[in-house]
Amino acid sequence: MTEKNDLEILKMFVKMDFILRYQNSALGFLWVFLKPFLIFSVLLTVFHFFMGNQVENYSLYLLLGIILYQFFADGTNFGMHAILNKANVILKIPFSKTSVVLAGVLSALLHFFFASVIFFGFLFFNGIFPGILAVGTFAVLAIATFFLALGISFFASLWIISFRDLGQIWEVFLTALFYLVPIFYPMSIIPENLRAIFWLNPLTQIITFARDTLIYGKTISISELAILFFGTMIFCAIGYFYFRKSVQKFAEKI
Repeated sequence: MTEKNDLEILKMFVKMDFILRYQNSALGFLWVFLKPFLIFSVLLTVFHFFMGNQVENYSLYLLLGIILYQFFADGTNFGMHAILNKANVILKIPFSKTSVVLAGVLSALLHFFFASVIFFGFLFFNGIFPGILAVGTFAVLAIATFFLALGISFFASLWIISFRDLGQIWEVFLTALFYLVPIFYPMSIIPENLRAIFWLNPLTQIITFARDTLIYGKTISISELAILFFGTMIFCAIGYFYFRKSVQKFAEKI
């Protein structure tokens, strides 16, 4: 298969994933916006009383955290199940199998894009207008999240073929992760001796940097941003080479 054909297949998978995900839903495409904002509404109602006075612009703080977390959660979930969900196609048509996993994470990126547009609307409504540097930093952080989710998906999409319970385990992990990342609470409430451990989580860094640059107008250290970005890119590259080396062996087990 040529690279051009692989690109066409990738486009087809992204489009197919997006259409199939909402074709039997009464609200359809609206769930792209409704899902994060329903979660946001519930959490804002519950936690605004406790955190509203501790965190400036708490509603924006919470919303941005949810959007980025949801991007990571959707990306890893869609990517993890991509091979199994398209097993019939994979076994019949010769093409690059990386396209299947990539399409799953790109579908999550598409959801994230639309949610981000709404977030910027709320940002402007609150009188906050980030500059080009802040928007560029946010774009770098979004790409880092994409690399992180894609890297995990390259590993997990193969492992789940042999160990089907991985999907359930990952759901539990994502639930725990939601509370281990400062989405609805500030890092300041974490005991000082534990903050360094929390900071090792790249998702914590991504969400914190995004808030600092978009909501609070802070300039992010180039070195910190570079370490985060290239760290996720290297992790994704390792996952890619593992996937390319192992996919045929796992595909025989489908």
